[in-house]
Amino acid sequence: MQRIGVFVCWCGSNIAGTVDVKAVSEALKNEPGVVFSTNYQYMCSQAGQNLIKDAIKEHHLTGIVVCSCSPRMHENTFRKTAQSAGINPYMVEIANVREQCSWVHKDMPVGTEKAIILGKAAVAKVNLNTPLTPGESPVTKRALVIGGGIAGIQTALDIADAGFPVDIVETKPTIGGKMAQLDKTFPTLDCAACILTPKMVDVAQNEKIRIFSYSEVTDVKGFVGNFDVTIKRRARYVKEDICIVSNNIHIINSTLDLLYPLYKVAFLNKQVNGQINNITYI
Repeated sequence: MQRIGVFVCWCGSNIAGTVDVKAVSEALKNEPGVVFSTNYQYMCSQAGQNLIKDAIKEHHLTGIVVCSCSPRMHENTFRKTAQSAGINPYMVEIANVREQCSWVHKDMPVGTEKAIILGKAAVAKVNLNTPLTPGESPVTKRALVIGGGIAGIQTALDIADAGFPVDIVETKPTIGGKMAQLDKTFPTLDCAACILTPKMVDVAQNEKIRIFSYSEVTDVKGFVGNFDVTIKRRARYVKEDICIVSNNIHIINSTLDLLYPLYKVAFLNKQVNGQINNITYI
């Protein structure tokens, strides 16, 4: 069983204005594993940190819960405090009773009740935590951008400008996305092609960017920094040596211009698996 200390911060009137901090510390005192619980005006101050250090040594704490502001502000502060007193820094949990509680409630009973619930959740987590040791893993410094629209193009350019190689996967035969189909952009009515085309050229000419057009991602494995991605590339040409051509081909005149460039090899090359004897235009 862990030996947990709970420290409830007033944060001046930011928390104490709508949360009964004394009631919170008293309620959390009865939670499993909690052997010490108190409250103080400013836990992040030097005096507040000394209070935490003294409690850790006096009560032989193995983990602490700080009911205070967002962990984005002072989680690192409290972790360093715990570490300096001999506790693994990852045995520290922050219950955000300011941004998620006191700042969004006007009634003290409601705010107090929610603060107690958040504190209990943090205590329960510390009971299940285990000490951690920071480590390092090799990272592949390469990025994959899925989608070659304007957002994907700009993302790839930004990453490449930062010095990292980038791969773009686009399901269509060309990059550009929906913006390539627009005439003007909202709300300035700027020319869409005037914005998009230079970026498409920049991507194509950038040595750090590879474009996988007419392709799709079929499988993703691994984790952040070491992903293993399978990309399926569709065929984009005709292999005349394996084509089977009928002796009678019917082509609609209106689509001839579209079909001819793609199939001209199959239509006109007599070295294929059959010779074209008759082409009828409809």
